[in-house]
Amino acid sequence: MESQPEQAIPVILVANTKRSLKWYQDLGFEEEWSHSIGKGFPVLTSLIRGGIRVFLSEYINGTPPRSIVYLMLNRDDGISSGTPKEEDQSGTASEITLHDPDGNRINIRYR
Repeated sequence: MESQPEQAIPVILVANTKRSLKWYQDLGFEEEWSHSIGKGFPVLTSLIRGGIRVFLSEYINGTPPRSIVYLMLNRDDGISSGTPKEEDQSGTASEITLHDPDGNRINIRYR
């Protein structure tokens, strides 16, 4: 039996996965699956973009802490032009910083 490659999957805490899902889809992510134990319970959603996977989780108590995710992407494709971007000010790197609807910081560096 062939073994699966090891991976680390960041868990991004969100208040509402439906609201956040659209934002992450604008970055080129697709919903892989979503799970909840029932109506009115928190939702865990898996998103994938190529070989990158992240989980959006509503499993929080009170105000969510802010997460930071650093993505290394091959090129600027699949990112919505309507997504607000903070460009790297040094002029030496092709990097942007985004904030999702819950204040999580997403740093994207293009190779």
